[in-house]
Amino acid sequence: MILNPSASTRIALFILTVICFQTTSHAQTLNTVQNGSAQWMGIDGLAPWATNKGDDCYQITPGQPGQSGAVWYNHPIDFSNSFTISYQAFFGVGFIDGADGMALVFKRDNSNVLGSTGEGIGYGGISPSVIFEFDTYWNSGKGDPLAEPNEDHVAFNWMGNPNHNATASAFGGPASNFYRSVPNLEDNSFHEVKVVWESGPNLLKLYLDCELQLSIQGDFKQVAFGGDSSVYFGFVGSTGNQFNAQLVCFNSISFVEGLDIPDTTICGGQTVASINALIPSGTSYSWSPTTGVSNPNISNPTFTPTTTTTYTVSISDVCGDVTTEDVTINVNPNIVPSFLVDVDLFCVGDANPLNNTSLEGITGSWSPAFDNTTSGTYTFTPTAGQCATTATKTITVNPFVDSNFNAVADICDGDPLAPLTTTSNNGITGAWSPALDNTITTEYTFTPDGGQCANPANLTITVIQKTDPTFTAVADICDGDPLAQLPIISNNGVTGIWAPALDNTLTTVYTFTPTTGECANPATLTITVNQKAEPVFTAVDDICNGDVLNPLPTTSNDGFTGNWTPVLDNTLTTVYTFTPDAGECADPTTLTINVNQKVDPDFNIVNDVCNGAILAPLPTLSNDGINGTWSPALDTTTTTTYTFTPDLGEC
Repeated sequence: MILNPSASTRIALFILTVICFQTTSHAQTLNTVQNGSAQWMGIDGLAPWATNKGDDCYQITPGQPGQSGAVWYNHPIDFSNSFTISYQAFFGVGFIDGADGMALVFKRDNSNVLGSTGEGIGYGGISPSVIFEFDTYWNSGKGDPLAEPNEDHVAFNWMGNPNHNATASAFGGPASNFYRSVPNLEDNSFHEVKVVWESGPNLLKLYLDCELQLSIQGDFKQVAFGGDSSVYFGFVGSTGNQFNAQLVCFNSISFVEGLDIPDTTICGGQTVASINALIPSGTSYSWSPTTGVSNPNISNPTFTPTTTTTYTVSISDVCGDVTTEDVTINVNPNIVPSFLVDVDLFCVGDANPLNNTSLEGITGSWSPAFDNTTSGTYTFTPTAGQCATTATKTITVNPFVDSNFNAVADICDGDPLAPLTTTSNNGITGAWSPALDNTITTEYTFTPDGGQCANPANLTITVIQKTDPTFTAVADICDGDPLAQLPIISNNGVTGIWAPALDNTLTTVYTFTPTTGECANPATLTITVNQKAEPVFTAVDDICNGDVLNPLPTTSNDGFTGNWTPVLDNTLTTVYTFTPDAGECADPTTLTINVNQKVDPDFNIVNDVCNGAILAPLPTLSNDGINGTWSPALDTTTTTTYTFTPDLGEC
């Protein structure tokens, strides 16, 4: 397949980044080895005679005599497939007689070798091989029969032989078919180089500064490499008595996919400054949308999106090719941490109620240090790296007070005894223990309710003993059950009357008042009336129309038995009523089961593609928020209908 310039540039752009850009925005996947004087040139590593091109450059030779160097890449190439290699080459600073030149070499293995120098330009003797050379020195001036022109020239050679006649003989044509004179290359400028292999017609093309220079036809996989599918490439070069600095800087390699600008995630209000789409041959950059982009016309703007945004960069190079790439910046909103703190009911000495993890899971710390002796306002500062704001809590620290009550006068055994008040003279609520007893002198303890900063109190009631009427206790009843009249003669023969009237709706203390003349104390009898409880059941999760619906339990979480109506329906949202069995002290209750109707996942239409073109993975999240998977596997060779199966739990 022959890639058009835009497509090949887009696919190859990743290599520009991974070979030499070693920033936080890219990942290195193509490794190199250097030989001789070759070295990697970092972002500040180019010599003063070369324009700074970024982190994607290799110096093949320095500007010194008698130097040679090679850079080899460990990524295999298969000549069964078309490919493009695009780079920039620097041949020197203006010395017309500068030497010797550089070459792009394809060879059979990934060994780290360096061929003969001089007229061999570092590739001499490397065989089997296919070479494009850039010769900046005429080696044939003293009778060396290489059939090369006196001017700077580009040439196709092979099998490690720099003799153009030998190449011409192998391919059945004059030597002039395999070289072309070019203007002086040692012009203190970087030159655009593109090598294109078209596997269909078996054409190997060389472009220099955007113009086609050579087009060589041959089944190189078979003829040069014996059908081997793993061919490797690299750059070589040399200097002699004449010299010049020589460098290469990558643009792209098409057989490694895509510009890898990884997506990133930030918090609301943050800025992303690590994204860089730079390529050495890039002439213009255009980002869209422009919202939140500091400068949409540079390779590395800063991004300050307020919502999750996918940005697309269009890159034009010096040859007019355009490539695009996307990067998504996910923006997480800043959470306001919340805490369960009863700040109004805190007493001196209570434990620190401030939790270092919010209800939303945000971790952090409070300041100032907690003080349980005085009121104060505290600030929660989230730990760095979390999308959260600060939060404050004001805690009022209350001092303890004493609960004050009026004294109770002495009573006779059995005389009426009014219930003790559950609110103190100074407004403290609570409960008394033990229960009131008008038959014996007792010290009662008042325990304040929770949430009040109050001390307990004691109160003694003195009882003068009398005969105590005795009665059989009445069993607890349920609200509304029949209640038999209390006996007017005690078990030990004391007569009298009861008050108040029987009440079968409320727990009541009844007082037996002996008939005048009985030497007995009044007596009390408590009949406990249990209020009907509300049966409790675990909520039933929403289901989809037609899902299995398990029978509802006939025993509630708190132990009440009964039955449900109407009959379960798994097709419609229904309110079901639970009726307790007879004898259960409980009210009916209801439970709603929501039945969600199934919806159809919605997806954007995928545009038609050409046979073999790159097809992006289908989204696993539909436009209306449904997760699932696609089948069968994507096939870019035939028209296919793909089926989306929602995940379990998706309606």
